[in-house]
Amino acid sequence: MSQNKFVARNGLQANLDIAVVEGTNTYFIANSSGTRVGNVVIANNVISIGNSSVNTVANSTTITVGASVINSTAQVVGANVIMSLTGLSVGNATTNAVVTATSVTVGSAVINGTSISIGANVALNTDFLTVGNTSVNAVVNSTAIVIGSAIMNTSSFVVGKANITDGAMLLGNATVNTTINSIGLVTGTTVVNSTVVLVGNVTATGTTVTVGNSTVNTAIGATSLAVGTTVVNTTAVLCGNTTLTQNGILVGNATVNTAITTTGFSVSGAPVAITSGKQNLTGGFTVTAHNLGTVGSFTPNAQLGQFQYATINSAITITAPTSDCGIDILFTNGASAGAVSFSGFTVGSNTGDARVNNSGYRFILSIIRINGISTYVWKALQ
Repeated sequence: MSQNKFVARNGLQANLDIAVVEGTNTYFIANSSGTRVGNVVIANNVISIGNSSVNTVANSTTITVGASVINSTAQVVGANVIMSLTGLSVGNATTNAVVTATSVTVGSAVINGTSISIGANVALNTDFLTVGNTSVNAVVNSTAIVIGSAIMNTSSFVVGKANITDGAMLLGNATVNTTINSIGLVTGTTVVNSTVVLVGNVTATGTTVTVGNSTVNTAIGATSLAVGTTVVNTTAVLCGNTTLTQNGILVGNATVNTAITTTGFSVSGAPVAITSGKQNLTGGFTVTAHNLGTVGSFTPNAQLGQFQYATINSAITITAPTSDCGIDILFTNGASAGAVSFSGFTVGSNTGDARVNNSGYRFILSIIRINGISTYVWKALQ
């Protein structure tokens, strides 16, 4: 520097000042209390650098830089950063991060050599991650995820009584169970797949529904319904040996058959008269006469047949029929034939041929009842 001056002031007094000045500037001052070079002051027990606003102070135990303090046990940066021999803390008592040789703590989160804990309910270590508490907990490890009673691993997902694998889903337990896989669904004894539905003894396919077993079975198809040996289709109802069609009813088989149609009634191919009246009868009928045997007093019954025969071997009384009808009875006198009396008949003075009791003689008695009025007439055959 130009025109440097070394100035000794106050002679050799105890507080001797030594200064280096240039013009009006003083660059170095030294006395018995200390040495100052610009903003650097060296005293007996401290070194300070800077001014009162921004200052560094060093003494035998501490270095202070602004709000930062370094001593033999710790370094403090502001109010919230402290580094000591055992750890580093950042923050305050409410929100704090602490770093030690064995762990890092940030608030309620703790990291150490074996685990990471966040709050009371999250823990991560080398084996697993847990979230929650002992009542409700999620655990994740290298092979499975467990949430409460739900477990997921590489081969299945179990939720309560549901078990999902890469091949199927199972619901329920060994007693009542539902299984769903790529080809069907099974619930208890019920089976559903692409071709059939089985529910106990009920089987439904793409074409039919069957109910029952091989002994007693109902089958419903697109064109028919079968119950045991009974079949119903679009044209007929078949029940054993009975067939019902749009045209009539057949009962029996080809050998013995009864047919009822819209035009008539037949048995084994032979037409049978229709008794409902107002019908046209074609052809005639043969009759088998009913044998009354040896008769006593009686009331003629037309339901036994229109033609009847009997033997008279005593005196008898014939009572008028109970319903309108017409009956012819052939009487043959026996050895003890007696008189024939009538009750309930209405007749005139002429009742036909005279009847006698001669043994072996034959007579035809024609009886007619019309509108509740009964009458008769005799015809002698000898």
